[in-house]
Amino acid sequence: AKDDGEGIVAGGDFGFFRLEVEGTYQDGKATQWRGYTADGGTVYQARLFGNIVVEPFDLLELLGEFGGIDPLVTYNPAHYGISPYAMYGYGVMGGLVTNLAYTRTGSATTVGRSSDATEEGAFAGGATAAVNVGTGLNIGLDQLARAFSENSGASLPEYFKLPIEFSVGYHWQVGLDDLLFESMDEDLGIDDGGFTYSVGLKW
Repeated sequence: AKDDGEGIVAGGDFGFFRLEVEGTYQDGKATQWRGYTADGGTVYQARLFGNIVVEPFDLLELLGEFGGIDPLVTYNPAHYGISPYAMYGYGVMGGLVTNLAYTRTGSATTVGRSSDATEEGAFAGGATAAVNVGTGLNIGLDQLARAFSENSGASLPEYFKLPIEFSVGYHWQVGLDDLLFESMDEDLGIDDGGFTYSVGLKW
């Protein structure tokens, strides 16, 4: 299935890295089942990850501040609220397929003959341990507004001073089949990814 999803992220910032808990949910139309085109069905997915997010430019800024190296601060995008990040997480993702319908082509019926077989109303589901990796950009509105005011001398409305952060990136989740001991060596190939964006408050 392929569709947009919603989620929530909460965590703590420790200077140049963050510890986060990320939960997401999405549902969509089933498009394929074991190599066959799906004629119907709905897929419900939920994911929960614990992530560590590293912001290397923030580390350079801290080194510049404590080491007295001014260029690491004044020429650093992170000082102005623009901070690239890399993320790695570990957790679980699960799914449920309902009312699945698909056609198995070339199913053997008698010796020397074959025909198509239609499956309808099937249900399937499960969960797997997974990793969550990604990269992107965090933009702090208050830091960006403060830098603009300092450099231009212009004053901005008060709401620009709110500690709001925008984040855009690309995240990829990959299931760990080796932890599914009951899978009988079947490679499930459960993975998914896409662009993500969020808006939140930092304090």
